Amino acid sequence: MVVLSRDEEVGGRLVRRAADVGCRGVEWRFGDVTDAGQMDSAFDRLREEGGVSACVVTAGRNLSAPLLRRTPTGWQRHDPEAWRELVDLNLTGTFNAARSAAPLLAEAGDSTLVLLSSCSRHGSAGQGAYSATKAAISSLARTWAFELGRLGIRVLAVAPGVVDGEALARRFTAEPMYRRYMQDLADHQALPGFVPEEEVASAVAFALESTSMTGTTLEIDAGGFPARLVRSSVRGR
Repeated sequence: MVVLSRDEEVGGRLVRRAADVGCRGVEWRFGDVTDAGQMDSAFDRLREEGGVSACVVTAGRNLSAPLLRRTPTGWQRHDPEAWRELVDLNLTGTFNAARSAAPLLAEAGDSTLVLLSSCSRHGSAGQGAYSATKAAISSLARTWAFELGRLGIRVLAVAPGVVDGEALARRFTAEPMYRRYMQDLADHQALPGFVPEEEVASAVAFALESTSMTGTTLEIDAGGFPARLVRSSVRGR
């Protein structure tokens, strides 16, 4: 198994965690999904080493920025550069990785491509860029499933809610107000609490092992999105 990441620290952490759960032989290599040529080179090397029968694309990050905000000095609009950077990583990066992996998956046959969406794909206030990219990724899973099914490739998306893991812990430490907001949201979900990261991994494993599922998005969000609708409705009254 090979982990492609442009962050060696993150890649190394994934390799160590894989070893902790008994998954040996995992290797980190540099891979920047925003660079189509670099992705081609990475997958060309994998072809030389025997090919690829499964690819999971998880690269991406969040961004909280409303389209428009009133400030003491006037109107603050969404930064167009921040928009472009997020779309380039989350959406175009997913395209680049899938584009490079697709020929190898077709050559392998009976293969799977898993994309990472989010429960925010339904819409989340203050996260227009993020929500748009994640909605697009679910749409790509559906579209590519139709395109690639005849080549023996299944395509699915996994859409987690708020995942209880290292990234969330770091943000909670840096932003105490964010912790209070997210805890309030989690308390009003259909299933209170955050989503264990192990369950997201299990959903990905299930998607990889299925022989009949394709073109769908698996939501692992503890009912988080319905809770957002209810909370917004209550606050608006």
